[in-house]
Amino acid sequence: MTYSDFDDYAALYDIVAPQGEDIEFYVEQAKKADGKVLEVACGTGRIYLEMLEQGVDAYGIDISEAMLEKLREKAEKRGLEPKVEKANMQDFDLNQKFSLITIPYRSFHHNLTIEDQLATLERIYEHLEEGGKLILNFYCPDFDFISESYGKEMRSDVEGHPELELVEYNEIVDPVNMIIEFEKKVLEDGKEKWSATGRSKMTTKTEFELVLRNSNFSDWQVFGGFELDDLEDSKQEMVWIVEK
Repeated sequence: MTYSDFDDYAALYDIVAPQGEDIEFYVEQAKKADGKVLEVACGTGRIYLEMLEQGVDAYGIDISEAMLEKLREKAEKRGLEPKVEKANMQDFDLNQKFSLITIPYRSFHHNLTIEDQLATLERIYEHLEEGGKLILNFYCPDFDFISESYGKEMRSDVEGHPELELVEYNEIVDPVNMIIEFEKKVLEDGKEKWSATGRSKMTTKTEFELVLRNSNFSDWQVFGGFELDDLEDSKQEMVWIVEK
């Protein structure tokens, strides 16, 4: 995704982003951290603002100024003072270190090449204290779901907004490198209200392990879901805990 794509996405992010168990998981992990926490790709503050509410010394970066503007607006309404700035996960430099860095909501998938992935991991490593942790999640490629759903429009209701409908379309545009192009639209009474497009990269468990082996990190675990169960099925979310 480009900067402008993410700016487009800001208009519908709060509607299409899940309000599920990942929020509780990341907030609890942040509360356990012995020091400052950085959320990479903090978006409009879906998780970040909950960290602040719980007294976490939390910082955030995001590639989109439009996303951060929404975060600041919501923070002001809640009487919170965010410490966030615009930055790319592949080359940020905050001149400080953190005991925990998180990349929630599958945002690591926006690194479309191995070089991008390694650059992001390098910046995170440099910003972690010794013994600090990186926690991130992304999906396992589920080929049953891909074959059934990609190349077709998927429609769903928007919880809490009976007048709205979410339309999603995913297509593999580069099968060799497993690059997906996606489009999300929000319809209001059948008419398009917001839309955004972007690209992401499917990443398997084995591929990410190889990327980690080529980074400065040497200690990691992967779990299935936010209850940190064993990873046994492609329908589980991969949750990675990587330690410096």
